Amino acid sequence: MNRIPKSGVHNPLKNVERYLQFGEISRRAGAALSDPIIAEFFIQTIQKTVPKSHAQAAGEVKVTADFLNNFGGDNVRFLARSFGVPGDHYGQFSNGHRWPYGPVAIIAPFNFPLEIPVLQLMGALFMGNKPVLKPAEKSRGGVIDFELEYSVDTVYRIIACGGYVAGEDQGEGQD
Repeated sequence: MNRIPKSGVHNPLKNVERYLQFGEISRRAGAALSDPIIAEFFIQTIQKTVPKSHAQAAGEVKVTADFLNNFGGDNVRFLARSFGVPGDHYGQFSNGHRWPYGPVAIIAPFNFPLEIPVLQLMGALFMGNKPVLKPAEKSRGGVIDFELEYSVDTVYRIIACGGYVAGEDQGEGQD
């Protein structure tokens, strides 16, 4: 993680094609989660790990699918929107872009095993960050099943263990 530049994996000036790549990944994953058979798989996975009713688990899957569908296509690019501000002298103006932070950590709670990790992970990836995702130990099934099924990218890490093992795994020099 130390080797990831603060400018991120992509930004408005570097690897701009990745905005469209993530738009396509988001479109495909959103379409898949909208499929009733796949949605039911994730609903049952959520119910196995968290005490939720079928309707509550279905709501979590729907929110996740809607988020992914919303950013399908060209919409990821608009997250890095630029702005221009006129200056106080003739011919002066200021331009700016939204930039990634570089490496980021996502610590997900147990009670939303799919929605919160996926929304935070995809948002970080959309902007060009390199996230490390630590789902809750007792409910990590949903997001890990999502990751294995749709393999969104290889530019992030999932810590699927707890305690001192997770600390040792994050040793210096590992990416």
